[in-house]
Amino acid sequence: MVFSVDEIVQYRLSMRDLEKGELDMLVLGKLEGGQFNPEQNAHKKARKRQAFAYSYKGIPVCEPAFRVVHGLGVRLMKNLKAHFKKNGAVPRTHGNKGRLPKNTTPFVILQAALQFIVNYASRNAIPMPAAPGKSKGLPPLFLRSECTKKSVHKIYTEASDGRTVSYSLFCSLWRHCVPHIQIMSLKTDVCDTCRKFRDKISEARTEADKLKTTNDYTDHVLDAQARRDNYLKCSENCKESLKNADLFHVDTTNSTYVPPAPKSRKLKIHYTFDYAQPVTLPHLAQQIGTLFFLSLYKMQVYIFLVLVVNHFVHFLFFL
Repeated sequence: MVFSVDEIVQYRLSMRDLEKGELDMLVLGKLEGGQFNPEQNAHKKARKRQAFAYSYKGIPVCEPAFRVVHGLGVRLMKNLKAHFKKNGAVPRTHGNKGRLPKNTTPFVILQAALQFIVNYASRNAIPMPAAPGKSKGLPPLFLRSECTKKSVHKIYTEASDGRTVSYSLFCSLWRHCVPHIQIMSLKTDVCDTCRKFRDKISEARTEADKLKTTNDYTDHVLDAQARRDNYLKCSENCKESLKNADLFHVDTTNSTYVPPAPKSRKLKIHYTFDYAQPVTLPHLAQQIGTLFFLSLYKMQVYIFLVLVVNHFVHFLFFL
């Protein structure tokens, strides 16, 4: 029987679409179905080499033709036959699976580098009383803005008397293991009370002063956590009260949200102070020299967030 070239090409392309493990199991299955008696040869003598009968769509073919239609190289075919003789028709596993490379950094070195980051942050970072937003992670520790990961890694390499980790691995450990230790940006909001307590603890000269300041700082953290829990509780209560309230309706002509007709409702609204900024009028990004000597109008901008409906309310106060 003669096979057309198009038929062989289509079959070979279908083999390429298979995953590596799928192709291996397909070939191993055909080897298992085409193997000769592994114990004796045709002359009833002990078999020294395992022989196989190759076929394509039920038609016997030679090994080179079998490799061509299945897209197999000589080395891959040899490895598959060796694997079948040793293990049978089971999936192949790479020899390095589960083994660590020789240049792997020992766990003790990684643990020492991570402990250095934690110790450095405990001495130099500004702690926050609680995690931001609704996250339940660790409270962030802010290092000062002039500090960089490069400078911390330099201090780490100078302080270590043995093997150290590279800068890239140092940053990877920092990012994945202690993400709550952050470098403060110029726009980061920090708790001034926490900063003062940290300075007092580091500047305390006696154990009594340090213990008293630590207790005061603990009370401050607990109070901040209680305030946050109360904030979350108020937000949830407002959401429940507004869940079934008809605050907005859809205008079918323009497909926009418009407020309904005014009517009294007994609802709970939670406002959050979100932003404040003093502004002078006229306000220019680049101040003109002549305006420096004039008394400009002063205005305070306050922005409140209605958390339940995600709506901002702006208040302008002229002084």
